[in-house]
Amino acid sequence: MLSVDSVVNTGKEANVFLCNSETGDVALKIYSTSILSFRNRIEYVEGEHRFETVTRSQKSNSRRMVKLWAEKEFRNIIRTQQLGSICIPKPLFITTTMIGLEFIGYNHSPAPRLKDVITNLSQTRIIKLYWSIIRVIRTLYIEAGLIHGDLSEYNLLYLNKKLYLIDMGQSVHMTHPNALQFLRIDIINVNFFFARQGIPVLSAREILAFACSPSIPKVDDIYYRLPDVVEYDSMSPRGAPSLDSKLTAYIRYLRAECAKLYTPEEVNEERDIINYPVFESLSAITATDYLNNNYADYSQLQALNIELYESDNTDSEQSTSAQDSSESGEEVEEQERNLKMLDRSKYSKEEWREIQKEVKKDAQERRTKKIPKSVKKRAELLARRRRA
Repeated sequence: MLSVDSVVNTGKEANVFLCNSETGDVALKIYSTSILSFRNRIEYVEGEHRFETVTRSQKSNSRRMVKLWAEKEFRNIIRTQQLGSICIPKPLFITTTMIGLEFIGYNHSPAPRLKDVITNLSQTRIIKLYWSIIRVIRTLYIEAGLIHGDLSEYNLLYLNKKLYLIDMGQSVHMTHPNALQFLRIDIINVNFFFARQGIPVLSAREILAFACSPSIPKVDDIYYRLPDVVEYDSMSPRGAPSLDSKLTAYIRYLRAECAKLYTPEEVNEERDIINYPVFESLSAITATDYLNNNYADYSQLQALNIELYESDNTDSEQSTSAQDSSESGEEVEEQERNLKMLDRSKYSKEEWREIQKEVKKDAQERRTKKIPKSVKKRAELLARRRRA
């Protein structure tokens, strides 16, 4: 790194600077160790494998948590970039609280966010951007097992007719307890923004089904031969022809047969159905129920991605567990309570080690049978709605 030129963006969790290096411009993202509060990020932290080994005392160490958060974002970016079908800044390096990324911009000026340029784009261009984002939601979920978690017009950069995905720190794996809730929020954000631009959009249920279904339904041959096949996808580095032809044809089918035009008034009315903007098609059912009822191979997809997740988890633990405990704070406390009930003096050293192993094993088995907090909260919410 030769010099820091200017500030690209400032935010609650990090600041981004434009830097000069021997290889060209670099975007340096520096996390705020004293400002970033993980109390507001607990829904992303709980259930995330990179934070499983962090004890309660370590969670109060902001520098330690920021380091893990930076590693998490860096790995998410790498995983997304390796797909080769999503425009995203190339990851360059990582330190304790900083990551270096490819600078997206021109002549030392950063690329604008989608929200800042949308009014200058034609309807045709906006439609192409919308369907490109819908495709990316599916690609992330099916091929990388990831959900962005904060996908909106604020986290998309526009440059040379291309959209670049940024801010992957809050992205979660599909095995996360709140994964489908985050996916639903992403869908809602995208749909609401583009519906306000006056273009036809899919219903939230249709996007959810498209994003999570492992298989693509076969459509009529006419959708393989439509004239507007070039550059429908504005988030692929290599252009639309490099994408799967079956996927391309199905997107054309959805665009021609399923997309509807919502007026801003209709969107606002549906936004008030619950206390977060949501289309009516998703307000009555959960994503999990819908997928399990409509796609027999959804459980197979989950099992496949769980295997990928566990292998990724193993790699991550090798780099971070050297200085961490192998149990979470709650499990450690439970083991300590069980051991305190025994008289240490009555056992030999070898016997005591065996007892410790058994106690640890029993605690782990009990934890696997616990009902996740997200499931409990969901059940309580549904019960309150039924009573009302």
